[in-house]
Amino acid sequence: MIIQRLGILAFTAIIVLAGQQFATAQSTDGPDPEQIARRCVASVDQIAERCVSANVDTAHECIRRIHELLEAGNTERARAVAHRCLNVIEARSDACVDEIHERCRHCIEILLRLDSPGLARRVREACLDAVERVRHSQRRTSNAIRGQFDGE
Repeated sequence: MIIQRLGILAFTAIIVLAGQQFATAQSTDGPDPEQIARRCVASVDQIAERCVSANVDTAHECIRRIHELLEAGNTERARAVAHRCLNVIEARSDACVDEIHERCRHCIEILLRLDSPGLARRVREACLDAVERVRHSQRRTSNAIRGQFDGE
């Protein structure tokens, strides 16, 4: 619950900061589509990296706790911890993907308004890659947690 609230707070802060960056980019005499595209890609990459890192941290902490519980013979409690961790990773990943999609939609709209469809396509490709990195981390960390019960 605390992790989810911190995640939501972090997402909100990033959205506000990114919105200021986009507003700054648009407020110049002639917006530079290349610069906007670079900022968009950097922003999306930052969201993905933050999410991947948080998923890995969550998995490591959960696996440590699961090991402690299994060594103490408390399999039921270990499974409950695993279930909560899987839910946290799933919710975080879904929120990151939603944030990436929203950021990309906004960026692509701006680039298309600036008559830069080639840059819009590049941003779209970067967005798809960022989403895949998040989903890959979700699968990898979830499988690592589930793998703690393979020997039972």
